[in-house]
Amino acid sequence: MADVSSDAAEMDELLIRAIAEEAAFYAKYDPQMFAKATCKRSFTNHWQKKNRVFLASGSSEA
Repeated sequence: MADVSSDAAEMDELLIRAIAEEAAFYAKYDPQMFAKATCKRSFTNHWQKKNRVFLASGSSEA
């Protein structure tokens, strides 16, 4: 595969193709239709705690 990073037209074409492929994927496999995965309460609590810390640190930077 050729390096097209310096060619703006080729990069645009690559981006357009990637967006079209992603749209086709989500049209075929709608994430809203997937069943919710089960997980242990400790896993959920662990990530809720991490997310609270992350969101709190992010809001104080502004």
